[in-house]
Amino acid sequence: MRYLRTYENYKSSQKFGDVISKKEYQKLYNEHCKNHDKNNVTLYRGVQGFETKDLFYQNPKGHWRNSIEDENIHIILMSELDSWKEFPKYGESVIGITNKDEADGYTGNGGTLFEIIPFDNTKIGVCSHASVWESLGGFGYSAPIKNVDRFIKDLCDVMEDTWDEIAQEIKDDFDPEKIIGWLSDESKEPEGDFWSDARKEWRKKKSNHIDKENMNMFFWLMSIDINGENSVYEDHDFIRTIKADDVIKYIERLFEPKRHGFSWCKYDENFSKNIEEKWLHTRDGVQVWCEGPVLLVPIEKK
Repeated sequence: MRYLRTYENYKSSQKFGDVISKKEYQKLYNEHCKNHDKNNVTLYRGVQGFETKDLFYQNPKGHWRNSIEDENIHIILMSELDSWKEFPKYGESVIGITNKDEADGYTGNGGTLFEIIPFDNTKIGVCSHASVWESLGGFGYSAPIKNVDRFIKDLCDVMEDTWDEIAQEIKDDFDPEKIIGWLSDESKEPEGDFWSDARKEWRKKKSNHIDKENMNMFFWLMSIDINGENSVYEDHDFIRTIKADDVIKYIERLFEPKRHGFSWCKYDENFSKNIEEKWLHTRDGVQVWCEGPVLLVPIEKK
């Protein structure tokens, strides 16, 4: 499944790009990167566990990438929802940031810090903060990425490749009474040997494997989204009032780009002016994602 591809696959030569000579680099730069010298905002990319002095050409189109985190639902939604159709596909892009120190932090020990040089007029998505996680609301249980990703994994037996397929899984598996049963199950793991038949049977129950705190948080936040800040979420009654389509629409609303201050622009002669207007509020810079092609030039780390 696309969803389960690993970070190691993302770092493979096909995914990362092609090594090019200085002569090839200069030819591509002269022909396709005329706007680079007209802009004073530099885009950086830090890569961990990959040390090189080589120059790279990378075109991410057609090469799906996964997050370095366990959660990937945002990549699917930001690539496929209608509300993101004007943006570069997040799942087929080169990720960078406008702050050198922040990018350097991603290199760890033995990594490489690159400057990203987009081809002229490349479409570039712009986050509202220094990471997509921050831009979408943070890192805790109430953050959309973690909350929605874990909810879907607990509700559905299989995480499919596309949002349409995931939405269908939600429709197939959403059963209010079954979910309430999971959340109400207070059974405790039987004592005895870990491999005993009683403990094996206990672990087979779905309710003993779901993240109840996260699922309760999902429905509580959904109730606020639908009914306002004064929404009352008690005894799971809210779950009985909704349908699978309500869950799907809520997730789609939750990831709307305007809701979180996302924007996009082209890498043209006005790129610096356009992007500076979008990140003056944050000292850490903003994360960007480029649809490509781009050139990657290793630069000195701190």
